[in-house]
Amino acid sequence: STTTGALRVTGGVGIGGALHTGADACINGARVGIGPAGSRNTVLGVSAGAALSASSADNVFIGNLVGDQITDGIRNVGIGSNALGAAGTTTRGNVAIGTNAAPATTANWNVAIGEQALQSNVSGAQSVAIGLNAMQDSTGAGLSVAIGTDALAAAPTGSLNTALGYNALRFGTSQSNAVAIGSYAGLHNRANDTVAVGSEALDINTLGTANVAVGRSALGAATTAAAT
Repeated sequence: STTTGALRVTGGVGIGGALHTGADACINGARVGIGPAGSRNTVLGVSAGAALSASSADNVFIGNLVGDQITDGIRNVGIGSNALGAAGTTTRGNVAIGTNAAPATTANWNVAIGEQALQSNVSGAQSVAIGLNAMQDSTGAGLSVAIGTDALAAAPTGSLNTALGYNALRFGTSQSNAVAIGSYAGLHNRANDTVAVGSEALDINTLGTANVAVGRSALGAATTAAAT
């Protein structure tokens, strides 16, 4: 049979074949379909993709409030409550998976995987943050890679940083061109052009630039010495 207009049913409904709808469906308040407008979008969740315009395309938003303020964005993927939730209206190419992953970004081509990864990011572009709180406080840092719980978590700015490991570069603030590989490597580092490889390597360095530390606890006592 064919029904024109809204169909509201109280109780259960059994369907023995395909269910075709001419518009998005709403199930327990969650939108299921392609969003209000655009091309090749997929949305599932309360207010997911709620503002998508005719210019939007190829977005996937799954979860409560996912991508709900994006209008003209293209090729974004948001999965998890509030992922890309307050992202810029024209963002493109972002991947955010996890509760509150990259919820405020207006930048493009970021990857945030993990609860609160890139949570504060606004303008930083082309970064990869994987793990709980990875790059959490970054607002404008870009072109960086942080993999591990709390990796590069506190730096609001800075670029071209690489932090791999639990708490790697955890308390850095605005450093650039820093590399830290290993748990607690470069933990407090705020200096530029440093390399720390190994657990706790260069972990209390704050301002010493151009240092290279390789091995467990290497240069662990250095705080401001440079070029060592």
